[in-house]
Amino acid sequence: MAQFTSYDGTKLAFRRAGAGRPLVCLPGGPGRTPDYLGDLGGLGDSRELILPELTVQPGAGHYPWLDDPTWFTAALLAFLG
Repeated sequence: MAQFTSYDGTKLAFRRAGAGRPLVCLPGGPGRTPDYLGDLGGLGDSRELILPELTVQPGAGHYPWLDDPTWFTAALLAFLG
C-alpha cells in the first residue's frame, strides 16, 4: 500500500488499480476500505483508479498507528469517519 503525507503530517495510505488517466475514487461508509470498489465495473480498464484508505477506526485499514489509541480524537474521527 502506497502512502503520501497530508498537509498536517498525517500519512495516508492509498492503492492504485488499472491504467490510464488517474481518477481519485473516494470510498463511502464508516469503517469501509476501498476494497469493495474493485475496478468500478471495468473502469480500471481505461483509467488508473486512485483508491485512498480513509478508514481510521481502530482495527481497520492499513495504518501502523492504529494501535495507538491516543491518536483517535473525537474531532479527527468526525472529520475522517
